[in-house]
Amino acid sequence: RGFSLARMSRPARRQVTEVVPTHAAHEYDYNIWYHRYLGEEKEVLHQKSSTRCDALRDSGRTRGDDRDNARLCVFFAKGCCVNGPDCTFLHRIPTGEDERNLSNMYDVFGRERHRTDRTDMAGVGCFLRNNKTLFVSGLTALDEMQSEEIIRRHFGAWGEMVSVRVLPAKRIAFITYRLRAAAEFAKEAMTNQSLDNNEVLRIKWATEDEQQKAIPTNYQEELMRKISDTLVRKGVNPACFPGIIQGPVPAALPPPPP
Repeated sequence: RGFSLARMSRPARRQVTEVVPTHAAHEYDYNIWYHRYLGEEKEVLHQKSSTRCDALRDSGRTRGDDRDNARLCVFFAKGCCVNGPDCTFLHRIPTGEDERNLSNMYDVFGRERHRTDRTDMAGVGCFLRNNKTLFVSGLTALDEMQSEEIIRRHFGAWGEMVSVRVLPAKRIAFITYRLRAAAEFAKEAMTNQSLDNNEVLRIKWATEDEQQKAIPTNYQEELMRKISDTLVRKGVNPACFPGIIQGPVPAALPPPPP
């Protein structure tokens, strides 16, 4: 889905008037691997969100539209951006252009992806996998047809879906998007949200992605070469990162640590 130029010419709406507090543990250090503050309990993290993004109402121009390579706003996706038109990130849903400009090293919000997935399959994800499938749990017990219609209605707001597979007995679903950018946006937008009932959704990356299976067997090899080239352009010796397939490395680059 795209937004018309007329709609994007208007200023973005301020979704909230003040920063939404999440937990008192924010006085402690932030864990970039688990994307939460030390001491933050799982029970708190899984409370129903008090805000939600409404793309049709909230989207608009921000200061990010005047910047090169601006990323989408993760707080906009969660419905809690206090900056509105003054935000230096973009306030809209992902487009095909965002997907084409998307690096394997970063997600659509500009956060660094990791070399491996977290053990719980949450978080930003792995740069070795082009995962577009979300694992959704916490669904209300309904039959398969009812659940799929509800899921498509709510999750379809963030981008084109390729497939929806519902397992009513387990109250879980697998949702595959056409764009990785849309899957990353939907994961943030729908985590701890409700559908038509008072459930609280938990969303992680699927351990197996059907689209990932269709990728050629040399995909990882090509990806590692691209990562190596990127590191070289940034002046970093790829030999510092074990497992990366290396091409010619300029002599001016620093050697890897012993």
